[in-house]
Amino acid sequence: MKALQLTILILVLTVYSYSQSNSWNGLIPLKSTRSDVENLLGKPRENGGYLINNGFVSIQYSEKLCENKKICECMIGKDTVIKIRVYLHQELKFNDLNLNLKKFKKKTDEHLLVYDSYSNFKEGVVYTVFKEENTVESITYLPSKKDCKGLLNSKIKYQKAVSEPPNFDTVLAKHFRGRRQNILSHHKITRTKPSRR
Repeated sequence: MKALQLTILILVLTVYSYSQSNSWNGLIPLKSTRSDVENLLGKPRENGGYLINNGFVSIQYSEKLCENKKICECMIGKDTVIKIRVYLHQELKFNDLNLNLKKFKKKTDEHLLVYDSYSNFKEGVVYTVFKEENTVESITYLPSKKDCKGLLNSKIKYQKAVSEPPNFDTVLAKHFRGRRQNILSHHKITRTKPSRR
């Protein structure tokens, strides 16, 4: 009974997740972890993926921190989701998604000429479409540009704070300057310029 309920839940969530940019069933690249995935789907099959009622899901995780600090995938910890790919076993017409194609870049697969891909890297989603039947073969969810930029900016601010400790001479100077001003204000002492005779 529990397995049946999980299958129905995944089916319903999957249908609605097509229009939710780079989120699939609440799983989001750069934010969700292996633990989040297994809480939702359980342990993966031997090939590393999950067989669901209307398709197959493959999830890729980060392995370790890498050297390139300009790539957001290098700024996250191990076992964080970096890519989700859903292979559809049921027919889904690409036109039925009612996407704004102005936001997508169309490209024909160089090796498999029967497929077109529609990519929106700003939102982090790629649709692979079988041209002859205009059906969606797979949907890939990637880090959105906003999430990636936010992660990089937060790391840069942290590294700057660590590498540039506060100048204590400046801090003390501001502290005593503030105390001196408070004393002058308390005793109503004002600084006057000497008069010229």
